[in-house]
Amino acid sequence: MADPAPESKSLLTRTIEIKDHVVGVTLHAVSAIGSIPSWIASMGDRVGGSGTTSSSAGRMFPTSL
Repeated sequence: MADPAPESKSLLTRTIEIKDHVVGVTLHAVSAIGSIPSWIASMGDRVGGSGTTSSSAGRMFPTSL
């Protein structure tokens, strides 16, 4: 069945449709933002390597010049 013409929808119906759209977009944005920390952590694992620890980072440079 086809949707009624936009002019025939009540204000309440249009408001609910907008609310549903906003909620859907917000949930999508939150899930995308929520995945950023894990993405950054995975990039750190790839760049730093799994064998690198913070204590070994200080030994990368000579102590005396």
